[in-house]
Amino acid sequence: MAEKKRDRKPHNTQTIHTKRVNKKPQSKDLTTLREKAEKKLKEQTKRLDTLSKQDVERLVHELGTHQIELEMQNEELRMAQENLEVSRSRYSELYDFAPVGYFTFDTDGLLQEVNLTGAHLLGIDRRMLINKPFSVFIADAESRNIFHAHLVEVLRKQIRQTCEIRLKSKTGPVFYAQLQSIAVDDCKGNIIGCRTTVIDITERKQADEALRRSEEKFSKVFRCSPERMAITTLKEGRYVDVNEEFLHFSGFSREEVIGRTSQELKVWIDPSERDEVVKRLCEKGEVNNYETRFRNKDGEIRTVLWSAEVIDYGGEQLILALTRDITERKQAEEALQMEMTSLKYRLLTDQLLHEEAFSSIVTRSKQMRAIFQYVEVIAMSNQHVLITGETGVGKELIAKAIHTVSGRNGDFIAVNVAGLDDMMFSDTLFGHRKGAYTGADQSREGLIARASGGTLFLDEISDLHESSQVKLLRLLQERTYYPLGSDVPQETDARIVVATNQNIQDLISQGRFRKDLYYRLWAYQIRIPPLRERKEDIPLLLYYFLDEAATSLKKKRPTPTPELMQLLTIYDFPGNIRELRAMIYDALAHHESGNLTMESFREFIKMDEVGVSSIHPSPGDGDALVRIFGHFPNLKEVEEFIIVEALERANRNQGTAALLLGMTRQALNRRLHRSPELQKYFML
Repeated sequence: MAEKKRDRKPHNTQTIHTKRVNKKPQSKDLTTLREKAEKKLKEQTKRLDTLSKQDVERLVHELGTHQIELEMQNEELRMAQENLEVSRSRYSELYDFAPVGYFTFDTDGLLQEVNLTGAHLLGIDRRMLINKPFSVFIADAESRNIFHAHLVEVLRKQIRQTCEIRLKSKTGPVFYAQLQSIAVDDCKGNIIGCRTTVIDITERKQADEALRRSEEKFSKVFRCSPERMAITTLKEGRYVDVNEEFLHFSGFSREEVIGRTSQELKVWIDPSERDEVVKRLCEKGEVNNYETRFRNKDGEIRTVLWSAEVIDYGGEQLILALTRDITERKQAEEALQMEMTSLKYRLLTDQLLHEEAFSSIVTRSKQMRAIFQYVEVIAMSNQHVLITGETGVGKELIAKAIHTVSGRNGDFIAVNVAGLDDMMFSDTLFGHRKGAYTGADQSREGLIARASGGTLFLDEISDLHESSQVKLLRLLQERTYYPLGSDVPQETDARIVVATNQNIQDLISQGRFRKDLYYRLWAYQIRIPPLRERKEDIPLLLYYFLDEAATSLKKKRPTPTPELMQLLTIYDFPGNIRELRAMIYDALAHHESGNLTMESFREFIKMDEVGVSSIHPSPGDGDALVRIFGHFPNLKEVEEFIIVEALERANRNQGTAALLLGMTRQALNRRLHRSPELQKYFML
């Protein structure tokens, strides 16, 4: 505690500008003073003998008064001395425990005085700092040079100077300090050094550095953002800064934009809209997805979503705005609305405006006609189309119809991508440059280039390799591609139509097809029904393919029997139209003369493929038979039931029923003749 009290007193009384007043004079000085007083008293006593009684009384009164005055002055002096001591103590505490370090340097930079805070900053007892060079506490050469220049400047100009350097503490890490110094002189006006305050500004420097990094990050994001961004003043809308995307979108140069207002550039179609937006910003601090229209330098009007927030920069309120162009989306929405209206009209009126575009598709199915009407509605759009359906239903014919109705000037290019690896896919679609790979002796354009201005049809898209799916997704999104061996992107305006015979949702759940690619293809989707769902087309297709095959094989077209027609209508056709066509060509190739009968199709239509009944009881399941007959049947009852079921399915045609039962017509006829219950079918 005693040490602490001593530390509170400055070592150099010159720094305090107050001289100590001794409470008790030295003994030699007191003796001399007393002798002078006694001598003077004797002289005054001699004069008293000459005074009258009244003068003596007056003199005594004055002496008494002076004595009282002297005692009062002594009391005031004592109180002043006490107040001075209190002030000195308070000053010493303020000096030592100030929140900043106080240092006194001589002209050579040696420490002459330091308070406790300053000593704590340097991590050393202040008694060990006196006459120590301050430079030993400076962390690096650069900071030492700054301090030396600072000291010289303070002593030369004799005005307050400030600098920032890095100091090292004996007990702690290096820290940043701010020094503020002013020169001091002696009583004769000679400069003898300087007084300096030292403040630890490490936290401030860290905050400044964090702010700088944040501003750099913001600047980088601002400059490199793919969105159109701008900073304007709140009130006037004067542009402070914009990024490159904004300039590209607006068509203005940076010099044309910075410093000018949005109204001067006339980018707002309706200037009152900006006033409304600013009002919202002032109320809420931000605005999100405000739909408006934007005019660029060329006068083109674009529909945008405008989002903004108020930011404070250097005490000034600014608007940070982001503009997202949704012109194409709005146009697509409007086109979709028109398409829906057109589709509704076509469905209600059952009209087709381009009958010739569907002439290659043989059908009288209402389902197919509805698809044709939908094709007419979507054909004029640039959006991609996904066609689904089982193998052999005619997906490519629908794709050709879309191209025909669209009126595109380019070609219709079709490619089956099943079995193509990534390299072959890229080479086939995008082409290559000379030297792209071994054997690439010359450049070749891909199918996407050949389909420019037209339609590219990709069949069996579900079999595409994963890496190829990524490339296709980029093509669909950006409408750009890279030929093999080239790093220069090529643009395309070809419309992409894809098809698959698989369930893409199942493939997505299995991880075999990209979900984002599916959503990109999902703008328009067409499902073509299988032939078993439009059996009304079978007779029409039968005669169409008979004519086609007869012409191709140079034969006379035979006439199909009713039994054959009946058989085809109950067959499921897993290969759909392609299977029916192959059946007819094969049957006609083997046919020699007469009518075309079922015998010609036996190799294609197996008995187990047709089936007799939808009831398939498990072995030992007698309940199923009981449910049918009401009791457990005997063999005769079961035989009669199966024959009747086959005849009903064959529309009572005995030839077709015999085929279903796996027997000859004659064998069926004998069973009909033998059973009284089946006699009614015998005469058919």
